[in-house]
Amino acid sequence: KRSTEREMLMAADVICTTCVGAGDPRLSNVRFTKVLVDECTQATEPECLIPIVMGAKQLVLVGDHCQLGPVVMCKKAAKAGL
Repeated sequence: KRSTEREMLMAADVICTTCVGAGDPRLSNVRFTKVLVDECTQATEPECLIPIVMGAKQLVLVGDHCQLGPVVMCKKAAKAGL
């Protein structure tokens, strides 16, 4: 199962995932050279950094600053500025 999964991931032209999902151990050997973050205004900076640090050479951030900002559930993190 894992070898089939790895083969599919390595053969894929496009992998769609959440920012946090990009940090899944099954994707640890995948380099995301082109990263598109949709609805980036609803994500926190640390979330967006996960796919970016995995080899991004090109980055596109798409979002509407007039929409809702990120939802931070942890009060301590919200007070710290996330």
